[in-house]
Amino acid sequence: MTFLEFLLSRGDDQRSVDYCQQHLIIAREIGDRQSEGKALGNLGITYQSLGDDQRSVDYFQQQLAIAREIRRSQPSNSLPPMPQTVFQQFMIFLQKVQIENRQDPLSNVSEFADDFTDGC
Repeated sequence: MTFLEFLLSRGDDQRSVDYCQQHLIIAREIGDRQSEGKALGNLGITYQSLGDDQRSVDYFQQQLAIAREIRRSQPSNSLPPMPQTVFQQFMIFLQKVQIENRQDPLSNVSEFADDFTDGC
């Protein structure tokens, strides 16, 4: 269990957000794009658990933009594949949000799938 998971399991919502925000600030200060993406993803997870779907999607989209940037900047054979469970979890969440907002749940699936499977 990560520290973030521990905080969320205890219902320590504000501390979870603060922890993720600090992670994001530090990652940006040192210019570590991969850590920045992870921090954004953790903020997405945190806001998802808090029920703030729009804010969660916003952070996940920022994380995806950084993942795309990193993928484009490196040869495809040097990148580890995205763990399937993380990708599946994100896709399930994205579809849930799209259904709740009365959007076609499959409208963005191929775009996201291409980003996570290209070069793997």
